[in-house]
Amino acid sequence: DPEAKTFTSAVARAAAHDDMQIISGGARGVDQEAMLSALQKMGTVIGVLSDGLQKAIVAGKYRHALRDKRLVLVSPYQPEARFTVGNAMGRNKYIYAFAEFALIVSSSYNTGGTWAGATEELRKVRGIPVFVRTNGNIPQGNSQLLKRGALPFPEKPWTPPIRRLLLSIAQATSQPEQLLLVDKSWDYAKVSEPRIGYSTPPDSQKEFSFSNE
Repeated sequence: DPEAKTFTSAVARAAAHDDMQIISGGARGVDQEAMLSALQKMGTVIGVLSDGLQKAIVAGKYRHALRDKRLVLVSPYQPEARFTVGNAMGRNKYIYAFAEFALIVSSSYNTGGTWAGATEELRKVRGIPVFVRTNGNIPQGNSQLLKRGALPFPEKPWTPPIRRLLLSIAQATSQPEQLLLVDKSWDYAKVSEPRIGYSTPPDSQKEFSFSNE
């Protein structure tokens, strides 16, 4: 809905302004809105796709960002894979694994991939902090996620830088085990910076299908 779209765009642009990378699933709606809004602000994005990687890497909306090395498209499935519910649910694990924080913009209650991914992360002993949109006309799932341990996403203005703001909120909760994954001095690498060396030989890393121009 327009309210969720406006909220998503504002958060993604704020994150891009603060050099905080967006990681999303590339699906129509909130996912694509987050990715494209961040890219419009010259931010960096990882898109974890459940299907259609082969088509996505030649899509006009992604072409310039791929060429400028501000966007990486990745999938745990074959590049030509079609959409299935199982694949969409499976790729959620990779989105959460890449991230420091999660933000649920709109979730159904007790159904759907967004609900399943968020509740699975909330059940983990060392899961990342899961934030939920609480302003405006929110769906029932958002409220129910708060009851299960999710955190309300802060209202504007998002100062200091958004990552520090989210970390301070997480630190104030009663779930200190989550901070093991986020309260670190990260040495961030831009998408455009090459990685040198592999933990395992390159030809054995077959979990993802990567795109590159």
